[in-house]
Amino acid sequence: YVQLPLNVFDQRFITLLPGLKQRGIKLVCRSVFLQGTLLAPDALPAFFQAEDLATYFDRYQAQCQAMHITPLEACLGFVAQHIECAVLGVTCLAELKANLHALERLKSKQFDWSGFEAFTHLPEQLIDPRRWPS
Repeated sequence: YVQLPLNVFDQRFITLLPGLKQRGIKLVCRSVFLQGTLLAPDALPAFFQAEDLATYFDRYQAQCQAMHITPLEACLGFVAQHIECAVLGVTCLAELKANLHALERLKSKQFDWSGFEAFTHLPEQLIDPRRWPS
């Protein structure tokens, strides 16, 4: 098994996924929600404003609206097209149910995820929470 970060903003490993799968390596992704920031782009910490990174979240929200999906559905759907297994953090039963409901909705429709290709190669200070101020 290999565990790696993968989300709409952090696509660093996408080009490696087919080769790893071809070798029979099981893939598990983490950081699907990018510390929750992709779920609540309206409530960003001041750091993102100060570093002029909020514009990426504006573009993300616009893409979600154009696809008629929620940020939760965008996070889960984007990852699900690449990986079969993800580690999700939930804090209560309601969050777990919301994740399961979003996955069911995603199964019932076909989506064109190509709009999220615009988020490849984003700045490290955006996609790596270790670089965020504490």
